[in-house]
Amino acid sequence: MDGHDQVAGPAKFKYDDHKAVEHRTAVADHLTARGQGLDVPTAHQQRRRLDRIGPWAP
Repeated sequence: MDGHDQVAGPAKFKYDDHKAVEHRTAVADHLTARGQGLDVPTAHQQRRRLDRIGPWAP
């Protein structure tokens, strides 16, 4: 692997609050659509955090 390959595995968000809202929303949407393992609960958690934290500002 060259560091850019994606590996299938459980979804998790770690230190993602620095990412733009659009990116975090798109990832949550992708996880919901994929629907494997913990994808849906992880997407739900991300959306809950987005609602709580609000828009990203650098």
